[in-house]
This record gives sequence, structure tokens and C-alpha cells, in this order.
Amino acid sequence: MCRRVARTTHYDIVVLVNGRPEVVQELVEQPFELRQYVVSEISALQADPYFSYAIQDAVRGYGSVAVERAATVEARLAEIVAIRSS
Repeated sequence: MCRRVARTTHYDIVVLVNGRPEVVQELVEQPFELRQYVVSEISALQADPYFSYAIQDAVRGYGSVAVERAATVEARLAEIVAIRSS
């Protein structure tokens, strides 16, 4: 039997964070180990110098408000990383 393994990309993460404002609160409500894993992975993405381009690419369809959407995504990602201390 062949199993397909899902692969999450930078783009997928940005789209999720962009389209789901409640994601931060949902993450806060999860078990400690899951929160720490997600925080660690998001921190690693933020350390990638090309990640900001992934954010810009994912929101470019918003046209004139794409810069604002990118800022919203970056703010939510920062909120997720801040969960580290909770």
C-alpha cells in the first residue's frame, strides 16, 4: 500500500496564518509540546532571510493592500513566537 505524505511549504503556512486570525488563540489552547514545536518551527522560518519573500508572494493577490496583509501575517507570526514564554 502506498502512503502519501503531506508536505507543508512556507506558502501554506503563510496562507493559513493570513486567513485564520484565530490561529494564535487556538495555538495557545494546545498542549505545551505542540505549542513549543510550532513556535520552534516558526522561529526557524523567520530566521530564513528569504521567508519575507514567501510572505510577500503569498499575499500579492491582495493588490493594493498586499503590504498591509504581509504586515498582518508578520504580526501574527510574531504573536506565535511570543507564545514561547507562556
